[in-house]
Amino acid sequence: MATVRVLAPAQVLKGLTTGVLPLGRALENDLSTDPTVEAAVWGQAAEAHAAFWDNWAEWRHARPGTPGGSFHDIVRMFKLEDQLIRFMSLEPNDVVIDLGCGAAWMAQFIPSTTIAGYVGVDSHPATVTTARKELDRLGLAGTVVKHDLLVGLPGSAVEAIAKAGRARVLARWAFYLPMQSIVRIVKQAFEAGACDLTVDQLTAGKFSPPSLMVHFMPFLAKGLVRRELSGIQVIRALKALTRMIPYGLELKKLFPLWSSDQIAEALNGLGCKVEVLAQPLWGQTTFLRVTHNPVP
Repeated sequence: MATVRVLAPAQVLKGLTTGVLPLGRALENDLSTDPTVEAAVWGQAAEAHAAFWDNWAEWRHARPGTPGGSFHDIVRMFKLEDQLIRFMSLEPNDVVIDLGCGAAWMAQFIPSTTIAGYVGVDSHPATVTTARKELDRLGLAGTVVKHDLLVGLPGSAVEAIAKAGRARVLARWAFYLPMQSIVRIVKQAFEAGACDLTVDQLTAGKFSPPSLMVHFMPFLAKGLVRRELSGIQVIRALKALTRMIPYGLELKKLFPLWSSDQIAEALNGLGCKVEVLAQPLWGQTTFLRVTHNPVP
């Protein structure tokens, strides 16, 4: 059995930022074969993930209108959820696997008559509890699983994909992971029979406050002029923006922000095609669709 090398927190964070944990060559090879080594290495990375989401979970998953502003005050103005649902073109026999589901925010945009089932996956205990209550409130058939995507998909999600008439995987701001984790998740999903995977996150490969402001402020002004946004909505969005910038900077410091080209290159070996569905929104995020064409 390989010797487990304990990594310092700084090494783990460096590994997350570059997407490759600082392992020796022998230990890298053992990652895919030795569960003991794998658990020790990824366990430390999971601790770094958990600390970040503990700090930001309330702001990230609060509903629009929450005092102090929330992330969803921003995304609702851009109507990102509506665009995602339109891109996915859901059908009645579809089962949605929502990776990084948080408080199951996306579930409210999926009419229960539109799909056959829903499986949410999130690592934060409080948001998982909220997400389960949200499914009950919506009357949406499904479940929410507590699981860290660093180590791949949970068995329940793989099973749901395999049993589904058509499984649609959604990764919404969930792929801030080492590339090894992303490749593992995508491989598991398609091996189980997933139809496709839709990604929405900071895939510009960076987070830039100036770029955010350049794209965001004209949108607010245009919304006011056209009366598409109320003054209250704009105030809430500006409050949310004061949190968005430190959130994005900390995210950038701790996690890999892969570009769409980097994701496409990494998944090419699996026989995957990565399609850009929409250009960067507010200069930062991109919608991607990943489909699978097995290599002969």
